[in-house]
Amino acid sequence: MKTPTEDHLLDDLAADAPMRRMRSRFESLMKEKPRGRKSPSRWLAWAAAAVLAVAGFLALRPTPTPPPDDLGDPRIVLALLQDPSTFERLRGVSAAGDLGPAQPLLTEALLRRLEEDDSLNVRLLALEILLDQDLAVDQTDRLIELLMLQETAIVQAHLGLRLRQQRFVSPRDFEHLIARPEVLRQARVALSPKEET
Repeated sequence: MKTPTEDHLLDDLAADAPMRRMRSRFESLMKEKPRGRKSPSRWLAWAAAAVLAVAGFLALRPTPTPPPDDLGDPRIVLALLQDPSTFERLRGVSAAGDLGPAQPLLTEALLRRLEEDDSLNVRLLALEILLDQDLAVDQTDRLIELLMLQETAIVQAHLGLRLRQQRFVSPRDFEHLIARPEVLRQARVALSPKEET
């Protein structure tokens, strides 16, 4: 009777014979010279070189940069003022200030930003731009109305101080204005004349 080890050795010997024949056949095929065919390695080298050349061209090709916004165009500035992004609205407010008061549509858009914008920074910048312009009487009256509509004490106080500094409102009317209940307490404290001690 054969032991399991002997069976294993016999199986190995039986499997080795076909392997040896296959190996010798493979080696003889490798030694033969191709008949009338070019070496595939040459074609592979050319293909690889072509692929690398195309890849290099694509990698080094300058990418077109998007044209910068023409912030001198009031239509683009108006679009920025309506943008959902706070950053873009700030860019729009700043650009509207650069275009100056000669653009009544932009002045109206800045007044709307001061009235409606959720961002405190956008409202404060719009206020600064507006107060640096020569406003018409109806626009100044609108600023006074907006003082009452502001829900943030800092905007109310800043607007009130600028209205008083630029004498848009007489001192007596200003005292009545800040006494109104719409003016927040913190803004009223900031806007009240300080008593000398």
